[in-house]
Amino acid sequence: MKLAIIAAGEGSRLQSEGISTPKPLIKINGIPMIDRIINIASENNIKEVFCIVNEYSESVRQHLIETKYKIPVTVHVKTTPSSLHSLYELSGYAHEQFLLATADTVFSDKDFKRFIEYINSNSDFDVLLSVTGIFEDDKPLCVELDEEDRITSFHNERDNHQWATGGIYYFRVNIKNELEYAVNKGMQRLRRFFGMLLEKGIKMKVQKFERIIDVDHAADIADAEDFLNTTHNQNRVL
Repeated sequence: MKLAIIAAGEGSRLQSEGISTPKPLIKINGIPMIDRIINIASENNIKEVFCIVNEYSESVRQHLIETKYKIPVTVHVKTTPSSLHSLYELSGYAHEQFLLATADTVFSDKDFKRFIEYINSNSDFDVLLSVTGIFEDDKPLCVELDEEDRITSFHNERDNHQWATGGIYYFRVNIKNELEYAVNKGMQRLRRFFGMLLEKGIKMKVQKFERIIDVDHAADIADAEDFLNTTHNQNRVL
């Protein structure tokens, strides 16, 4: 299995709050976020990583090139107008089946392992999305589910919705044609792309995570550290 990582954002909200470190290199418990994702991937049978960074993130590119990971990491440098365009660029590397993650996503090792195990043991979906019932995002993408955890609809409003998507996705089917169509139509955001896939009849299911934190603000860093430390201590007791 291959992993594609989107690390092409500017982190403007963090910069406005006084944090100059590029978002993928922000440390959570002493480990850069992008390293944490790659390390967890290598422990869960991911064989190769493809990462996109923008042209202004030379420090991120240099870090990825110089760090010795357990699995090969290919860096693609391109400034894109949106996360959807970044996914389009990465799809040329990942080809058909692949895992996708955003560089600012923090989750527990245990939940990620369960996500991979579900992929390997089930074939009743085309796209698998991570969701969480604890979400503080500024603009969460919420989902409605049926009794078998299949997505029936997407919603941009948080009111009256129990689950919101996180930054981890798996594509079992080849989405190259759909990506080309969306980009040519001027689509910008991943959430609109997922809605389009659902409308086209793509079978989409979810795997529920205890919590997923998108590090968009300075306060999210301490929040992520507290969450991981609490989860680690709970697992150690068990």
